[in-house]
Amino acid sequence: MGLGRNCCITLFPMLGTCVTIALVVVMLLGATPKAPGLKDVYYLRLDLSNATSSAFTGSDTTLTSSVDNLIQSALSDMGVANYYDVGVSGYCAGTLSDGKTSNETCYTPEIPFWFDVESIIDDQLNGFTIVLPDDVQDYLNIVKGCSKAMWVIYIIGAILTVLTLFSGLFSFHSKGVTVCVSFLAFLSAIFIVVASAIGTAMFSIFSHYFNNEVEKYGISADVNSKGLAITWIASAAAIWTFVWWVVAICIGSTHRRRNMAEEKQPFIGYVPQQHGNPYNHY
Repeated sequence: MGLGRNCCITLFPMLGTCVTIALVVVMLLGATPKAPGLKDVYYLRLDLSNATSSAFTGSDTTLTSSVDNLIQSALSDMGVANYYDVGVSGYCAGTLSDGKTSNETCYTPEIPFWFDVESIIDDQLNGFTIVLPDDVQDYLNIVKGCSKAMWVIYIIGAILTVLTLFSGLFSFHSKGVTVCVSFLAFLSAIFIVVASAIGTAMFSIFSHYFNNEVEKYGISADVNSKGLAITWIASAAAIWTFVWWVVAICIGSTHRRRNMAEEKQPFIGYVPQQHGNPYNHY
């Protein structure tokens, strides 16, 4: 019983906390220049490898017709990447050939980050402008607010998880501290789940709008299943952590109640038995 109780109180919730921290940090550093090994951790890929010149303005009809035959080499000469991978804190861009990426470079233009696709691509087009339908442009305004909110919520969730970890180190044999740690774990789980939900919904809707309106120009947007898997595993780990801290409260409180019950057992003193008739003195 002692070993099982210690595992429930310490090992399981602390393990969940460590996993949550690690995965949230991976999400925050994915597709940023600070973590070259995490370039494949992102929410959305914008693929321009099959883009046609009709997606851009700034040239006459004759030039447009000519560029259609050599659009990819022209875009490459202008510095436009074949694809853009959008993460929580930055994006990566590079060359895409036969499904393989190369010459990949990552950027973090601002913090909190949001992927301003029009500005980023227009800056590389040297006088040309990418054409986005009104519906997509309207949704970009929503993406801006949601992206920044998502980044802030991820950061708050990460901070709360770190506080949960360090507070948990002082929860041994203390029900009060364990209750506080459980509350921190609950808040951490809420923030991480909300951040994951915002990212999943926002980029799924974005890819839907984008593909419906812009796919005819050879440009596509796809949600990255790996990024979704990591953020939702982090959410599950955060929930796991909270549940086990609650279990720790229950087990710890049961242990204390038993000890208190043992300490409060009534004391019955020895009363000597009297012999004879107690009424003889009458």
